[in-house]
Amino acid sequence: MVINKYNKIEFNRYIIFPYKFIDGKAILYDLEELKEKFEFAYKYPNEYKDELEKRSIQNKNDNNWFQFGRNQSLNKFKGKEHLIWPVLSQNGNYVYDNETIMFSGGGNGLYYGLEMKENIEESIFYIQALLNHKLLEDILESESSIFNGNYYSHGYHF
Repeated sequence: MVINKYNKIEFNRYIIFPYKFIDGKAILYDLEELKEKFEFAYKYPNEYKDELEKRSIQNKNDNNWFQFGRNQSLNKFKGKEHLIWPVLSQNGNYVYDNETIMFSGGGNGLYYGLEMKENIEESIFYIQALLNHKLLEDILESESSIFNGNYYSHGYHF
C-alpha cells in the first residue's frame, strides 16, 4: 500500500477475510455459509486446500482448515476511522483511513495503526495534523533510532 500524508491510501493487495463480526468478535464462517454468501471466497481457498491443510492450526478440523493461522486483533480496523503510518520513515507520514484495512503491524510489520476510541471529542484530523507537525516530528526524530538512509523509527513507544 502506498502511504503519503493527507492523501487517500492506495491499496496494493486484497485479502479474503473468512470471518464475520458478532458482538465485536471475529467468527469464522462455516464452509456452507461461505459458499452460499461468497462463492469466489469459497472457491479460492479450495484451490489451495491441500497446501492450507498442511499448516499447524489449533483444533483443526474439516470445517476450519481455511482459517487464519493467527487470530490476534482480527476485530481491529474494521471500517472505523484510523490513522496508519510506516514504522520506518524519513518524516511524519500519518494517513487517515476509514475503510477496512488489514495490515501487518507492530515491531515486525511495516505499519502501525491508531484507531480512534469512542467518545473522544477531538477530531481524528486534529490528531493527524498534530502527528504530522514538524515540531512533534523533530522531537520524535531526536529520540529515535536512526537506520540506513536516515530512516528513523516511528515505533509504538512514541
